[in-house]
Amino acid sequence: MESSYQHDVYQREVEPQRVPAVVYDSDSIPSWKEEYLYCALCLAAATGLIILLWRYDGEVEPKLGAGLELSTVVIAIMTVFRVALSAIVETALSQGAWIWVSAARQRRKKTEPARLEDFKMFDEASRGLLGSLSLVWRPRGTHLACVGAGIIVLIHGFETFSQEMVTYAEQPTPMINLTNSLAPPPARSETWNNIVAKGFGGDQDLGLSTKAAFYDGIMASTISDLPVFCGTANCTWPVFPTLAVCGNCSETHYQQSCSTSNSCTYSTASGTFVVSPSGGSTGYRFTVAPTNTSADGPDTATQSYFSSFDIMSVSKSHTSASVEAYQCALWFCLHTYQVTVINGQQTTVLLGNWSKAEFSAASSSHNDEYYFTDIPSKMNVSPGTRYSVSMESIEVLGSFMASKMLGNSSNVDNQADYSSDWVQAMQNASSDLSAWMSRLTLSMTNDIRLSGSTDHNNRQSQYQYTGIAYVQAPYIQVEWRWVVYPISLMVLAFLYLAQTVWRTARDQVAAWKGDSLPMLFAHIDKGIHEVVRDGMDRPGGLNDQIGRTQVELVRRQNGQWLFKLPQRQVKRRQLVITDSSDEEF
Repeated sequence: MESSYQHDVYQREVEPQRVPAVVYDSDSIPSWKEEYLYCALCLAAATGLIILLWRYDGEVEPKLGAGLELSTVVIAIMTVFRVALSAIVETALSQGAWIWVSAARQRRKKTEPARLEDFKMFDEASRGLLGSLSLVWRPRGTHLACVGAGIIVLIHGFETFSQEMVTYAEQPTPMINLTNSLAPPPARSETWNNIVAKGFGGDQDLGLSTKAAFYDGIMASTISDLPVFCGTANCTWPVFPTLAVCGNCSETHYQQSCSTSNSCTYSTASGTFVVSPSGGSTGYRFTVAPTNTSADGPDTATQSYFSSFDIMSVSKSHTSASVEAYQCALWFCLHTYQVTVINGQQTTVLLGNWSKAEFSAASSSHNDEYYFTDIPSKMNVSPGTRYSVSMESIEVLGSFMASKMLGNSSNVDNQADYSSDWVQAMQNASSDLSAWMSRLTLSMTNDIRLSGSTDHNNRQSQYQYTGIAYVQAPYIQVEWRWVVYPISLMVLAFLYLAQTVWRTARDQVAAWKGDSLPMLFAHIDKGIHEVVRDGMDRPGGLNDQIGRTQVELVRRQNGQWLFKLPQRQVKRRQLVITDSSDEEF
C-alpha cells in the first residue's frame, strides 16, 4: 500500500497533466523588437563603413574636422557594429538554451537529450569567449548553436582585423598654396635686350652678365642647368619654351700652299689661315677668326645669327702634318624644356629647339627685330606670345663676339704662346668641339633666360608655366578582403537569428531570451531537488550533483513551467516503482 501511495504522489508532482496546445506569438515583432533594431543598426553600420571606405579608397587621408582621422571613424563604426552584432548573437544563444531543453525538441526523433549543465553552458556562451568555445565543443559542431558560438568567437577578432581594413602608402600629392606658389615658373624669356649705354656718344655695350656667361662657357669644364625653386622635395613643371642660344661647328674646306722652306699655309674661303711650323720644327698652331656672312656661310634670312667664326689648327711631327678646319656659328633660337625635381634632385631635359625666324622692320610697336615664326604646337607656346630679339641687341652681341673670337695659340718646339686666355681655352677644347659648343650655348642660354623679359600683360603666359609642388602624403588603400570578414559574420548572424525565431515558434517556447526572471519562477522536479541536497553550499556543487541530469521543459495546465525528468526516464522509474510494489505484495 505504501508503494502504491508513493507512486500516486509521484504521478501528481512529476507527471504534468495533459494541457491543450498553447500558441505563442514568439515570432512576432514585439517579441524580437530589440533584435530587429540591432539588425537595422548592423546594416546601417555596414553600409556606412562600405560607403566610407569606397569614397576614400585611393584618396589622400582626409581631415574630417575636430581632429578626427579616418581610422578613428572606422574604429568607431566597427565598435557600433560589433556591439550590435554581439547583442543579436548573444540573445539568440540565450534563447537557444530554452529551445534546447524544451520537451518539444527532445520528443522528436534523433535529438540529443538535454542536461541541466547544458542550460548553464548556453548562458555562459552568450556572455563570453570561453563559454562559446565550450558550446562549440559540447555538440561537436553538429548543432545550430555552434554557429552562434562560432560567431561570438570570431567577433573577438574585430579589433585586430579592423585595423587591417585600411592601410596607408606614402605618395607624392599636389600641395596647394593660395598665397605663394611653391613651384613658380622657371626662368624664361620671350625677348632679350641686355645692352647698356657706354659713354656719351650713344655707344652701347653688352651687359656684364652676358659677358660673364660667355667667359664661363668658353673656359669652364662644366656648365649646370639653371636651378628652379621647389618649395617641397618634389615638383613638376609643364613643358615651357624660352629664348635661347644655339650653335654648331662643322668641318669646312681649306686650301694648301707650301713654300720652299718646308712651310705650308692653310686657308679657308672666308680668309682665315694658319701656317705650319717651318723647317724641322714640330708642334701645333691654332687660330680663330670671325667671318662675314657669305653665300657659303649662315643663312641670315631665316635665322637670327649673331656670330660666325672659323677655327683652324695644324699639328706637325717629323713625319707628317695634320690640319683641321671648322666653321662655327651661334644664333638665337627657342628651346623647350621639361624640368622635374624628385627627392630634391633636379632634372632638366631639352626636348627640342626651333630656329626659324624672320626679320621685321621697325613699326609703332617694336624696333627692327627678328621674330620666330611657325613655332610647333608641341613647344607649348602660349597663344599670342611673340618671341623676338631686336637688331640692336644682335649687333651689340655680334660685335662683342667678333672681338673675342680672334686670336692665336701655338706650341712650337715646346714654346707655348697664346693671345688670350679664352683662345687658349678654345684650343684646349678643340679635340671635342661639340661638347665645347654645348657648354658655351648653355651658359649663354642661362643668361638670356635670366636677363631676358616676358610680356607681363599676358596673364595666361604668366600662369601657364607654373609648376606643381608635391608632398609625401598618406594615401588610403582599402583591403576589401578584410571588409568581407565582418559582413560575412553579419549575414551568418542574421540567418542564425531567423532560425532561432523560427525554432522558438516551432517548439512552443516563450521568447524569454536572456531574461533572468523566468528562471526564478520556473519549477523544478521534486526528484531533482532531492538529489541536490547540500550542492548549493559548495562552489560548483550544483553542477557536480545534478549537472548531468537529463531534463525537459514543459508547461503545466495552470501556466507554470516545469523542469522535469524526460518522459522516457519517468517511464523507467515507474517500472522500477511497480516492480517494488509487486515484490511487497
